[in-house]
Amino acid sequence: MTLFLAGILTLLAAGVFQAATPRPARIACFALLAVAGLLLAGAGAMTTLMNGAESVLFAFPFPLETVTLELDALSAFFVLVISFGGIAGTIYGAGYLGGYPDRPLRGHLFAFALFILSMLLVVTAREVLPFLFAWELMSLSSLVLVFFDRRNDEVRDATVNYFVAMHVAFALILTGFLLFMTRSGSGEFSSFAAATADGPFAETALLILFAGFAIKAGFIPFHSWLPKAHPAAPSHVSGLMSGVMIKTGIYGILRFTLIVGVPTTRLALIVLALALLSAVVGVLYALAQHDLKRLLAYHSVENIGIIGIGIGLAMLGLRIGNGPLILLGMAGALLHVLNHALFKGLLFYGAGAVYRAAHTRDIEKLGGLIGKMPATAALFILGSVAISGLPPLNGFISEFVLYLAMFAGAPLAAGAFGAVVVLTAGSLALTGILALYCFTKACGIVFLGTPRSDAADRAHDPGGAMLAGMALLALAILAVGLLPAPFFAAVATVAATFPFPGDAAAQAAPIVATLGTVSRVLVLFLSLFAFLYYMRSRLLARNGGVAADATWGCGYRHATARMQYTASSYVSPLMALTGRLLGLHTHLERPQGLFPARTAFRSHPHDLVDAYLIAPGAKLIRYLFSLLRWVQSGDMAQYILYGVLFLAAALAWIMGGT
Repeated sequence: MTLFLAGILTLLAAGVFQAATPRPARIACFALLAVAGLLLAGAGAMTTLMNGAESVLFAFPFPLETVTLELDALSAFFVLVISFGGIAGTIYGAGYLGGYPDRPLRGHLFAFALFILSMLLVVTAREVLPFLFAWELMSLSSLVLVFFDRRNDEVRDATVNYFVAMHVAFALILTGFLLFMTRSGSGEFSSFAAATADGPFAETALLILFAGFAIKAGFIPFHSWLPKAHPAAPSHVSGLMSGVMIKTGIYGILRFTLIVGVPTTRLALIVLALALLSAVVGVLYALAQHDLKRLLAYHSVENIGIIGIGIGLAMLGLRIGNGPLILLGMAGALLHVLNHALFKGLLFYGAGAVYRAAHTRDIEKLGGLIGKMPATAALFILGSVAISGLPPLNGFISEFVLYLAMFAGAPLAAGAFGAVVVLTAGSLALTGILALYCFTKACGIVFLGTPRSDAADRAHDPGGAMLAGMALLALAILAVGLLPAPFFAAVATVAATFPFPGDAAAQAAPIVATLGTVSRVLVLFLSLFAFLYYMRSRLLARNGGVAADATWGCGYRHATARMQYTASSYVSPLMALTGRLLGLHTHLERPQGLFPARTAFRSHPHDLVDAYLIAPGAKLIRYLFSLLRWVQSGDMAQYILYGVLFLAAALAWIMGGT
């Protein structure tokens, strides 16, 4: 715990000291101190995972009175995820912010330090008030970070949307806490377990808490802020928000599941149903996007759904006493928390490098970047393979564990529960297929072919710091993919802290052995692939090498960038089937006559939650406030009248009371 506290203080010092550092050295000073603090915090969490839980009690004046920070297995795991993601984001951000030489950046860097610090406090606080303080600090500091490009209308709109969503989440979480506190008589989380004796009351309180945490996590239909805020934020912030921050919502769900012990069947099925909806619909919305960062944001919704599938299976297992569902479902969910932080951070950082080089996020204006930005392209494609759940990378491992949970748990889940598990397996398989389809679109349109704009034609790889942050995540992706057994053993230790029927270590041992075998097969596969590629290169070199020639243009002698697949045309067969579900609007100008002068096709998806829930609600609120517009008329005499009326009312109340 000492190392963790030293990391917290060092991170705070990074935010404070950079403000007094001269501009040329400010970013480097901040990055060094922040990375040092995160290394200390991560080392403290690793020590806890190996040696057991630790806690520190602080005494503060009213109203907090006492604050307890505790590192148990669950908290330590999330601290490790936050620390590693923060290190990569800080290194990448040092290079990304170097492109803004005219910005002082004091406020931005201070908010960045508070953002990471607040996430560490959220996952270690053990009382209501400190938790809510850290939660609000996390929301407000990230709000400042999203507002970086404040002159952009899209950024301002996204910031307002994010502000409202986060405070709706805060209100729901506060309501859930107050309900528990009325029964437990205490603000300590450990006391909430006593309130679970009243089943219906506890279920209501947990559902309210789940709704608040689900907004932060981005479950559908609580997700509307996410595809707006993540593209609007600068990319070093997007990667942390998408890869790390939304996992604090997952932490909240897991923490209170751990406190309650055995959730109700209804709660488990609600979590599982929303997870399946988020996974499938999230990836469908991603397929329809033209904005590269917005596409990645919807994939965060999809991956939160995959994590939720593991949590829902574990909750169901807790209810029916199904050991494989509990252990493997929870372990798969936790492993995917880590994996998503790695590959989603890498993908957002790759998208940021593309944006910095080509000055656009519009996929239709990119193309041919594999020749212009080879390092970025290789790293982005690596992240794409990982997020698609393909071997030999980390996304495959966590989804493989979830499939193992369903294959081992389904025969032990009788009746309707077995059917639910089988349906879940099919939905997860469909999600994986659609994710692969989406990232063949993203990689193919952005990096292959020929550039579709002059900016894309002039693009080049970013500097060393940005590439270093991306490479660090890429190495971690390979490590988890090729050596999964120790990572599974770590998350199985965390999963075993939940109520488990039997010996969790004994049930985890065969899975560790299986993953060891998978690791050896994957290494063998890569070795064989490398050997065959080497032999192919030698044979081609012996026969004169590879001759480059122009792509066949269907009879046209001079091909143009318009003679390529677009993002819309690539996914049009699937969009024809699912467009109504996605609210897809299309505009087609058909060719006319023998020699048509113009033809065009455009498509734009509309989020149905926004269209039918958020937009009508916002319209109603604006209308209600417009009815009160006369109150603030700007007339000084009217304002003086308000004061006279208030004094008269106060005098009448005092005299009446007397």
